[in-house]
Amino acid sequence: MRKCYILLLCLSLLGCQQAESTQHANNSSKNVIMIMVDSMTGELVHASLKEEADKFPALQFLVENGNVYNDLVAPFPSMSVSIESTLITGEMPNKHSVPGLTWYDVKNDRLIDYGTSFETYRKLGFKQSLEDSLYNLNNVHLSKETTTIFEELHDRGIKSGAINLLLYRGKTEHEIEPPAIIQWTTGLSEKIKTNGPDILSFGTFYRPKELQTELLPDALLLKAGLSDYYATEAITKLIKNKEQPPFLLAFFPDMDKRTHRNGPPYVHGLKTVDDHLQRILDAYGSWEEALEQNVFILFGDHGQASLVENEERAKLNLHQLYNQYNIAPFGEKPSSGDIVIANNHRSAYIYPINKQIQKEELVDAGLQDPRMAIVASEENGWIEAWSPDYHQPLKFKKGGEWKDSYGQQWTIEGEVDVLKLEMSDEDKLINYTEYPDALNQLYSALHSLLNSIIVTAKPGFVVFSETTPVHNGGGEHGGLHRDETLAVLIVSGTDKEFENPRIVDLKDYILNLFDE
Repeated sequence: MRKCYILLLCLSLLGCQQAESTQHANNSSKNVIMIMVDSMTGELVHASLKEEADKFPALQFLVENGNVYNDLVAPFPSMSVSIESTLITGEMPNKHSVPGLTWYDVKNDRLIDYGTSFETYRKLGFKQSLEDSLYNLNNVHLSKETTTIFEELHDRGIKSGAINLLLYRGKTEHEIEPPAIIQWTTGLSEKIKTNGPDILSFGTFYRPKELQTELLPDALLLKAGLSDYYATEAITKLIKNKEQPPFLLAFFPDMDKRTHRNGPPYVHGLKTVDDHLQRILDAYGSWEEALEQNVFILFGDHGQASLVENEERAKLNLHQLYNQYNIAPFGEKPSSGDIVIANNHRSAYIYPINKQIQKEELVDAGLQDPRMAIVASEENGWIEAWSPDYHQPLKFKKGGEWKDSYGQQWTIEGEVDVLKLEMSDEDKLINYTEYPDALNQLYSALHSLLNSIIVTAKPGFVVFSETTPVHNGGGEHGGLHRDETLAVLIVSGTDKEFENPRIVDLKDYILNLFDE
């Protein structure tokens, strides 16, 4: 029992480390510090500054000295693993090949999960799940046909660093050394070779040479170092020791669980984030000096949709909707069932194994619950999006006379209200309302796991299957709705603007900063 408790503590944040490096020149006059705050939205930031601005001095300072974008669009499914993959590659899931937190590996007949829950790890196997998270995700699953921001900066001769990111692939070899307790309880290898940026810090799993002699907090008691506090300590030590790379990307994960538990917007939780930001700004001579030396990019990875209070009501149970099909339980080969469910909390991929099952059957079954928002599939080159609220689908495909606000062109037929699209017949423009970038989101997701269908719930509900957590009365993400796909972006220290911001476009925006 003690083994399981210690393992749970160490693994709890893996989902929802020494290498030589040379000093590189930075062609930009400023460094870039980029901090991704889990579940931070425009609504949360504005509520915090409106109610108690004096309690958020760092946030206030960055807002007053920068540009604020309240509609940064996260990729779908809105889960941190697929979002980080999009962030560092500048590509959607169909290109970077990480379909979500959970997905079905057809070739190896395996359900891959990077950290839904302790129970999921237990059923799929601790060793395999950890190898997926610590090695396969960056070195096998993330497509080698894409180039990460760390790889591109390396090729330009610009040093970079990553702190507590699950996605970090670069061109410098590192050896991750899982804590002895993890090795003991799971049988994981003592050392795992991986490739990352020049400076890689991943909690107690890996500390770069720049921080080897520094006293950092007791990481085992602080979620194996995968916490906002630990990341802040690492950032400030790099700054004070004059080891800060020209580009530094860090992840603050703590707001995710706070928002799951308390629901959005959780103002009190953001106060702790502000405390950490103050400590980072204080690492310089003054806050003004911090902005003279750096471009600060503070952003959320996604939002969260509020869930209803009643637990049973909150669960849109996929096992009940698809009870006519055999679904292999976790731990067994997925192909031993008729269908596979790869659950991403407010959405899921459903993959037919039995060749007798038509995708149309799966779509029809998914539409039987009015809590379902969208059921989508690809048929004969067209994406079909259905809703229980309408009798006809929306059909669309790439290319055509209709253009959306991101410059993407589409051919569209059918019921546009399924995705709440506003269409201007005069200039052939598409405006997204409840489902930002929805056409691109569904196209990308369906092409990241071919032959599957996608189901996604209305706000208030989760699509439930084996081991899915339910935060009834709190918040959840993973779906397509604006509540979970819109986050906030704050850029301070540069006048360079960012039109129609999406996370998929952040990589190019950052690289352009180094071209100035």
